[in-house]
Amino acid sequence: MTGHTLVVNDVQWSPDGKLLASASDDSTVRLWDARTGQSLRTLTAHRDGVRSVAWSPDGKTLASASLDGTLRLWEPVTGRNVLILNDHANGVFSVAWSPDGTTLAYASGDNITRLLATPGVKLPTPSLAPKTVTAAATAAATGPAPLVARGGSRILNGHSRDAMSVAWSPDGKTLTSSSYDSTVILWDTATEKARRTLSAHANVVWAVAWSPDGKMLASASIDGTVILWDTATWQSLSTLNAKSGDVYGVAWSPDSKLVASAGRDKFVRIWDAQSGQLLRTLGGNSGPIWSVAWSPDGKLLVSASWDNTIRVWDVVNGQTMHSLSTDSGGTDSVAWSPDSQTIAAANLDQTVTLWDATTAKRLRVFEGPAQVNGVAWSPDSQTIAAASDDHTVILWNANTGNALTILTGHTDSVVSVAWSPDGKTLASASRDHTVRLWDVSCQDRLQSQC
Repeated sequence: MTGHTLVVNDVQWSPDGKLLASASDDSTVRLWDARTGQSLRTLTAHRDGVRSVAWSPDGKTLASASLDGTLRLWEPVTGRNVLILNDHANGVFSVAWSPDGTTLAYASGDNITRLLATPGVKLPTPSLAPKTVTAAATAAATGPAPLVARGGSRILNGHSRDAMSVAWSPDGKTLTSSSYDSTVILWDTATEKARRTLSAHANVVWAVAWSPDGKMLASASIDGTVILWDTATWQSLSTLNAKSGDVYGVAWSPDSKLVASAGRDKFVRIWDAQSGQLLRTLGGNSGPIWSVAWSPDGKLLVSASWDNTIRVWDVVNGQTMHSLSTDSGGTDSVAWSPDSQTIAAANLDQTVTLWDATTAKRLRVFEGPAQVNGVAWSPDSQTIAAASDDHTVILWNANTGNALTILTGHTDSVVSVAWSPDGKTLASASRDHTVRLWDVSCQDRLQSQC
């Protein structure tokens, strides 16, 4: 049976002998028809190698243990990730069910074995699945959807592995995408052709970000570095070395003078973009930090972690101004609204949360159909785009909380979204190896045709 792209670490039969589950260093779990050898489903939420899988005795739940520090429980019939535990800092290496199915044992690189009493965890059955927001349901409740994706999407093919991040140049003429294949591709948005491929990183490029003045591009990688590129020559200007492992998030200050990076080591670092000097290290998190974003005035920085906190930092003195408790199992992505008023957070519990940037009060919670991996504001601060694990992109009205539309077309998890500077096009990156461009310019609900 072929399908995994890296070493297979574990394989387990379902209790009825009809299925096989395999765990691989390619960060996926695959379910196979044991009789035909056909791959039935690929489970893709893990972010590092999966070392172990285990079926519950009744065959209704599958557990997977990963080097990303999480233990995940899956519903094999639907492929839904129904529970995430992420309290292991050094990876989870093994998992096993008790014979009566009431307890899970799992062991990690922090030299601790833990027991989870599963009766206390409500594992959903198909009839209890989380509410799925659909465009049809929204139209029935609120009238015609005011935001429509015209003509489907345009597909940009170029990466050989999962596309992980997308970012637009300030002039909107170039789109960049990063990938598990260790490259960054520059796309001409007029021709939708690849202009150039940057391949200086030694491992997965997790994130890319353009400087607001358009003169530099930053790429962050799990090789432990952030590379700053000259966008006129596409030569590397400097390499910022975190010296402490994977870098997941990168962001520019509004004046293009500073770069913030964050990653597995639980710290946010502030760098001088011209000299490459490390200016400040911000600490306090107890889990990996996946995303960072500057406030539009450049005075504050927000970071998202899997330790159930979102932190707002004073960049000048390095102090935490607010620590927002999420109780969501962790946050993957944060974005500051262009009008400076609101912070949006994409959470592991299938929600997007809006926070008042000044008072740190929770304003609104949007419920999605699956884990939300990325979030982005439209330039006018009116619409939020969410990258979802169910292969879709969801657009929400930031003021009312209504789901405006769901963009379908990707065939695997969507992990990143970015709006074009004019707000007319949305880019999405997916684990199906592709980048898609969506026309979202039709916003007048009174138009009968778009």
